[in-house]
Amino acid sequence: MKGLAGRLSIGLALALLLALGAAAVALAAAPSATTGPTTAVGPAGATVTGSVDPGGQSTTWYVEYGTSTSYGSKTASASAGSGSSAISVSAELSGLKA
Repeated sequence: MKGLAGRLSIGLALALLLALGAAAVALAAAPSATTGPTTAVGPAGATVTGSVDPGGQSTTWYVEYGTSTSYGSKTASASAGSGSSAISVSAELSGLKA
């Protein structure tokens, strides 16, 4: 009986670890973005900065911009990786009008 009890407790511990692992994946933080300052402002362009925190998930980012809230322009997508801490990002905007 002692051997069976030992196997049951190991089996239950393994099942609990698997369940906790699945819960940890389900509770992974969502990716987030934070805007930073605009730099290198010129007559038709500017550089925008910020940070992206992938939250442990494979994440890409881009910047939408334009003369209205409909935007109309978008930078190329770039990878932010899948880390768990924020990385600094920047994008050059062109075709801007004063």
